[in-house]
Amino acid sequence: MIVLLIAAGGAAYWWSTGDEAEPLPTTSGAASTATPTPSESPTASPTPSGVPSCEGPTTRLNADERGLDSLLPDCGERPVTQDEQKAKGLGLACGGSYPIILYKTSTADLSSSICGKTSSGEKLRVVVRTADGSVHDLGGSYRWESDTFVGKLDGTTYTIRAYDGAIVVKGPSGSSTQASTGWSSLDNESDYD
Repeated sequence: MIVLLIAAGGAAYWWSTGDEAEPLPTTSGAASTATPTPSESPTASPTPSGVPSCEGPTTRLNADERGLDSLLPDCGERPVTQDEQKAKGLGLACGGSYPIILYKTSTADLSSSICGKTSSGEKLRVVVRTADGSVHDLGGSYRWESDTFVGKLDGTTYTIRAYDGAIVVKGPSGSSTQASTGWSSLDNESDYD
């Protein structure tokens, strides 16, 4: 009898709370897992516009963990506006008309982000920051047979290997392959294909 009462109480509790957690409040497009303390107001002013959240173990892309449509920019990077994109091109945090970060990688000398119009990756740009700090926004393509993203600039081809994050640079003076020191990928394919 006691077992039946405990089971019935547990079922009633589960039914009354539902099986989904409530979404967390978001600030500046990225959600945080932190909940307000009594001294904080839930309507406190959000993070100032243009200041990205840093990635970390408590950073989530959205509150309900569904519809994850972009990787977060690296800490200190800011997505460009439409006007900035027209004037100077995209940066590593993407933005403008290519707001989705599909993939990003870094090597000892280079950093790269793959920026998409949507999370499908159908239309994309390859952004590369070189060792001297120059940022280049390149027309890009994805080559499914080699699982690589490719962008070209002034006779130099940058090939980002999606499977290991390495960047292959091929130019007039030869070719080099730089191993990734860290990479992230947005999973654009359904697990149910």
